[in-house]
Amino acid sequence: MHDFLETVWESSVDGIIAVSRDGKIVAANPSAQQMFGYGPELVGRNVEQLLPLHLRDAHRQHRAAFEEVGRARRMTSNHLVAMTASGAEIPVDITLTPVVGRDVTIAIVRDVTATHELQVRLRYLGFHDALTGVYNRAFYEEELERAEVSRARPVSVIIADVNKLKRINDTWTRRGRPRVV
Repeated sequence: MHDFLETVWESSVDGIIAVSRDGKIVAANPSAQQMFGYGPELVGRNVEQLLPLHLRDAHRQHRAAFEEVGRARRMTSNHLVAMTASGAEIPVDITLTPVVGRDVTIAIVRDVTATHELQVRLRYLGFHDALTGVYNRAFYEEELERAEVSRARPVSVIIADVNKLKRINDTWTRRGRPRVV
């Protein structure tokens, strides 16, 4: 069983970090070291060093509350960020699992940068024409809904018809570019 666990530890694409009750990193697999831009020196650091400065105090409080509850917890959000050794922020998903009788928590950290970038791209394409980059009908309808409940008045809308835009759009569509209008 030990060989099996060592294989999982060494080959996992996710970062795996063991954190003591006082917040010290007591073990970090190679993926965690690479993800955060450290080598073996990641071990011994305080886990809050892997967070942007403005999140560290809140994290200490959350960590203390987690220690009290002592149950596994999965945290996914578009707002969870970690910080690398170079100071770059990366979006992450984290699963926390306490190790019973050891006063250690295992944190499995997944870098979700690619997923986050795809979500941003899809959000952009949902509200913009792929060919021209201008706002599309979905954006117009959402903004109209927002304006109806907003107290900010007055609201102006400009609609323009550009000559031959349909022909240009159709020409580019035939060349393999997506049409979003």
